[in-house]
Amino acid sequence: MNNIFEILNQSQRASQIALDQQGRIPYPTLGIVTNNKDDQNKRRIKVSFPSSPMLESDWIRRLDGGPGVDANLPPINSTVIVFFVDGLESNAYYLPMVNDTNPPKDKGDVVNDYYSTIPGSKNVSVSGTDTLNVSGEVSVNSEKSITSTATQDFKANVKRNIFMQALQAITLSAAQYVILQAGTWAIKLFSDGTSEMSGSVLTVNCNGLGLRLINVGTMSVNDKPVVVLGATDSDGDTIISKGW
Repeated sequence: MNNIFEILNQSQRASQIALDQQGRIPYPTLGIVTNNKDDQNKRRIKVSFPSSPMLESDWIRRLDGGPGVDANLPPINSTVIVFFVDGLESNAYYLPMVNDTNPPKDKGDVVNDYYSTIPGSKNVSVSGTDTLNVSGEVSVNSEKSITSTATQDFKANVKRNIFMQALQAITLSAAQYVILQAGTWAIKLFSDGTSEMSGSVLTVNCNGLGLRLINVGTMSVNDKPVVVLGATDSDGDTIISKGW
């Protein structure tokens, strides 16, 4: 007799659970994206479910793997998996997935490599320090300009060489001065046109080639003008031979 009452009790509870689940979806299901233009810009999408492919769902919110990440939305006709909180279709969340309509990225090592594609722009905001440690090489390829902006110093420290090559021009510009230094020798170029050397004597080896200055207004050494060919000395004679 007790078994009969236990079965009746279980039947009543199962019946109540079934009544509570009417109109609810207690399990995840797949959906095909039909609309990703959220007028409230909350990253919501609409989908059609296999059970009613001709109907469009209400707005479905996105599940994010971590805070602070705002990835691009799944494209139209792609597949997502949809979860229903408390089984309510009006309280649904979605996650992208990998299948035939969402194929995996083409990368060399599927276990260790990381690959992402962004159909639009990418913006990253870091409140603290951003550190990147790379064991291999770092390459940046841009079809347009590359701009780096810093409110304080910009440093590049390398243990070997720095190579810079341009098809047109390389410009070094500073509001106050530019310093070129090799070892202890340095030359400082000021914005007012003056220059300052330090370290050692400047020696220019022309390797047998000439040194030509054109359109020179004045030239002096220790505030004394430099005499050139064709100039007139204090006796009124014209200097006709070179020498140094």
